[in-house]
Amino acid sequence: MSGQSITDFGGFVFLQLLILTLRAALPNVIRFCCCAAMIYLGYCFCGWIVLGPYHVKFRSLNMVSECLFSLINGDDMFATFEKMQQKSYLVWLFSRIYLYSFISLFIYMVLSLFIALITDTYETVKVCLMGSMERVLLKMALSDSLIQEPYVFPPPDSFGHFYTYTSRI
Repeated sequence: MSGQSITDFGGFVFLQLLILTLRAALPNVIRFCCCAAMIYLGYCFCGWIVLGPYHVKFRSLNMVSECLFSLINGDDMFATFEKMQQKSYLVWLFSRIYLYSFISLFIYMVLSLFIALITDTYETVKVCLMGSMERVLLKMALSDSLIQEPYVFPPPDSFGHFYTYTSRI
């Protein structure tokens, strides 16, 4: 089993393609997630320090993380924006910029980049896998043609179409 190539399994090509994609994308995904986690932690600490005294959802680091994660998923956005206390115009303005930039950055950019990373790796692996399968099929066809009689291709019909490979010498 360990000596077989990925194309020897026949019917599981799509499953093999998925596994190869995940295996090839894993190092890039881990690096990307580490960078995204640093940005996320930066937003957590900033919200905890600046907005903690003014908003109940930003009182502890755990609550900030839960609030930001729910904002990424689209939950509780209105309540988070609505509960911001109007004690200071600067705090209110900062909270709007903070929340809008976080939502825009993580929903539109980070998640889209993550999907693009996986999709690009999928396309690369698919091209490589299909190229290797074509080489294997060509080798099989060449080895079969040495053993069997060669096919005779009939002339095309009046529309230029070839018939099937049914006639032999």
